[in-house]
Amino acid sequence: MSDSGISAVPVLGRADLEAALAEFAQQEHAQLVTLFGRGCGALEVVAGGTTYAVHEVQSELQLRALLPPLTEPIRQPLAFVVPWTGKLPSDIAGEFKSSGRPRVIRLRDRVARLFGAHSAHPELDQSALPPYLLAHYADGAKHSFAPVVGVLGRRQLWEMFIKSGLGVETGAGLALDALLAWAARDGRGAQLRQELRERGAEAVRNELLVELSRMLGKLGPVVWQAWERGEGRSLLEYGLLFEVLRGVDDRAVRVWLRMVVAPALKVTADEQLDGLVSELGALTTPALRLLQRQEDGAGRVRSLLQGAERLLEALPELEPHVAKSTWLPSAAEALMGRLGEHFVTLAAEPNAIEFGAARATFEKLAHHRLFEDPGQKARLQRAEMALRLSAWLCAPSHDVYAGGRASFSDVEALGRWYTEEGGHLDWARRAARGSSNDAFGRGVKAVVDRVDAVRRSLDLRFARGLAAWLDAGRPVAGVLPIEDAVQSLAEPFLAEREERRLLVLLMDGMAWSQAVQLLEGLAPSGWGPVRWKPGAAGGNRRGALGSGAYPGLFAPVMAALPTMTDVSRAAFFAGKRVPTGKAAPPTSADTDRWAAHESARRFDRTPCLLLRGTGHNADGSASTLALSRVADRTQRVVGIVINAIDASLKGDAQVSDIWRLEDIRSLMDLLEAAREAGRSVLLASDHGHVPGDCLTEYVTSSQSGGARWRPLDAANPAVNPEFEVRVPASQVWAPPGATAIALLADDQHRYTTQCHAGEHGGATLAEVMAPCVLIGVDVASESLLDDDSSLQVRGAHIPEWWLYNLPKAPARRPSKKPSRPKLPAVTPQLQLTDVKIPPPVRPEPAPEVVAVPIVAAGASTVSEAALRMSERLLDNDAFKLNLPAVPHRERILRALQYLWDSGGEVGAQGLASAVDLPVRRVAGLVSLLGKVVNLDGFVVVRVEPSSSVTSATVRFNRELLCELFEVQP
Repeated sequence: MSDSGISAVPVLGRADLEAALAEFAQQEHAQLVTLFGRGCGALEVVAGGTTYAVHEVQSELQLRALLPPLTEPIRQPLAFVVPWTGKLPSDIAGEFKSSGRPRVIRLRDRVARLFGAHSAHPELDQSALPPYLLAHYADGAKHSFAPVVGVLGRRQLWEMFIKSGLGVETGAGLALDALLAWAARDGRGAQLRQELRERGAEAVRNELLVELSRMLGKLGPVVWQAWERGEGRSLLEYGLLFEVLRGVDDRAVRVWLRMVVAPALKVTADEQLDGLVSELGALTTPALRLLQRQEDGAGRVRSLLQGAERLLEALPELEPHVAKSTWLPSAAEALMGRLGEHFVTLAAEPNAIEFGAARATFEKLAHHRLFEDPGQKARLQRAEMALRLSAWLCAPSHDVYAGGRASFSDVEALGRWYTEEGGHLDWARRAARGSSNDAFGRGVKAVVDRVDAVRRSLDLRFARGLAAWLDAGRPVAGVLPIEDAVQSLAEPFLAEREERRLLVLLMDGMAWSQAVQLLEGLAPSGWGPVRWKPGAAGGNRRGALGSGAYPGLFAPVMAALPTMTDVSRAAFFAGKRVPTGKAAPPTSADTDRWAAHESARRFDRTPCLLLRGTGHNADGSASTLALSRVADRTQRVVGIVINAIDASLKGDAQVSDIWRLEDIRSLMDLLEAAREAGRSVLLASDHGHVPGDCLTEYVTSSQSGGARWRPLDAANPAVNPEFEVRVPASQVWAPPGATAIALLADDQHRYTTQCHAGEHGGATLAEVMAPCVLIGVDVASESLLDDDSSLQVRGAHIPEWWLYNLPKAPARRPSKKPSRPKLPAVTPQLQLTDVKIPPPVRPEPAPEVVAVPIVAAGASTVSEAALRMSERLLDNDAFKLNLPAVPHRERILRALQYLWDSGGEVGAQGLASAVDLPVRRVAGLVSLLGKVVNLDGFVVVRVEPSSSVTSATVRFNRELLCELFEVQP
């Protein structure tokens, strides 16, 4: 009996026997059959409705012994599993199917059955993997491997083995980045290598390397072999360097690659190395991203970064190239140091060129992965605020709000500047402060110190103007004393339409730096400043604003002096100043003051005001009474006091002064109740404050007053003009016996030895200018008062310097060329001389300054290039055809001009401010703009998806716009 060249006898399982015998059961004369194989013993197998008695035999003698006598019929079909492939002897061969030649079960068929496939590709006959799988995975294959539908191929089998058999977690499919990430965190490589050796499966391993090369390229086997050596993580450590070194033509880099990297990766130092370096560098970021998604991914990535830094330490020559890395902490630190150097230069000499370099460095820094770590974001935010302060230094915005020549003109001019831009500036100053123990910190400190010096000069100017205004008897000016705020703002607002309702939400101690933070946080929910302003005669009977309408974006409300809660809040709720020379009234009496307020009583018989005890629960949430009063539509005006900010000022300056909506527990519930009741909200404050981190100078006072004010009398009338102003007792509140009070005019000095997180009582802009903003809900998606156009929410004003934009020179359009005038008829006369009289020289018409609608005095103007672009577009028929009607047309043109000047990428907040829209409407605006400029499938403008509407980015392609509409840039 021949073996037909088959050296290995396969081990047959029950599934193999069932499949082969099922075929025999359908054939005639198949009661005696033989199968080539081993390992099954004696058993019964039911196949095709026939029960075979299966016997494993090792020789012909054993087979003959089990055969029934030739004279007796075969009562049960018999199957013999034999270790040979030749025919049986002729005396018994005739009794067997196929003359006793054993049925050979093909290897690929057995593997197909192992995985439930219909069949297997013939190429598996030449693979070392099928016998290995049958030998070691046959029993648990159904549990270890996913079933296969259709034909099982070579690559599919290898991918299943790598993923399920070896436990390589690569996600949906085998890819290099997934293999790299897995190799960096899996430590079983040496163990598996030893297991293959012990099983005599070197052929399987060699074929595996070939398959990895086929599937993944040359890097595939390199990754696998590194994993087997337990060096999978080193690949990503080198990859972090390769990411920025690939393509670098530098001798030190080339020597390092061939002398260090090639031996470490076990590859030859030939042209293959350059390809591996390039490919590994390109795959590093995707691999690290996959690694970060694992439960312990953040820690593993940090460990890999530390390993890459150690590699870098061994060869400092690589540092100039590696500085471009977006992963390595050393690259981020280098950028931080460079940014600090820019800040030092800008603090000494602010200029646009240096600012441009600083902004470019910051943008590189902002893309560094180090700042994805929540623990590092504070440093990036500090750099961002310092950059904004640098932008302001390059073009301070307060000069735009120049006032008149009166001694108190600074009160109106600087008061308006502070309500529109000063809050952002003070927010940035506070957030930019920090340690100065490195180059970055020293640079930020230089910028903050320079801004502090300018701000203190402005505070002193304002305080002196305030003293002059009070000395002059509080003449009419473009400011609003806080005692007139309700009468000038709330009363005319409610009187205009009977269906209007108002929630007066007084945030005790809120300065403009907190107000702008809260307004920004409200934007995504649809809340924002409304367009309503009081008219010339709108309830302002005392003429607090002169003409009755304030010129800026917000009412410039001035707190009562000294800027203390029991003085200024009382004035707000009473509608009149607290009498001087008497003890300061308690704040608990504010409910009685509000109940007697003339303007409030005009709309409600018993005006409602809830203080802390009745408006809030013990945990700080809004009380049931507060929510029910806000929801009560029968009450036109409801007042509630929130003490969160003022209470925080009693803490320590070490606490961060960042205010988000969730930091005030009751705020969103009250606003939601106001939304449901159709109420607008007067978001007001009784006074502001200066942060404690600036109050470094202690000043002794002979008489006790407050932290920022002190009483004066005939015996002690003097003040220090360097940081104090004197105001008469007749124009402010003063304690009994005082003829005047002294107010601190900067944010450095204090009269108390102990400093808290914030203090108030003085005459700085931050203390005196009390936020008072009428806000409402964007009615685009609301049914409340949607016919009241004056309650439309406008875009929150954001200064251009806050967006890192330096002001542009306004566009100047030359006047149209005048037509040539006709000369009058003249009588011919004798020419006496040949002297030619030159024509009269007509003076060139002065260029016309284009008036561009802007949001505020400090907002961005339109450059000449943007203006010319929009003019040429209006001459294009295709552009005009899609242009919407008024009022959208003007907004579309303004948006195009702003996008053109911004160079292709702007934040949603900046665009919203430029076109005076709520930020959540930017997506709709861009969609409308896209219908005009996105022609034939080409995308000129689009919004990039983001986690929030305020952080969205608008992309604009200037070159494509010019090409589509044939506009010359």
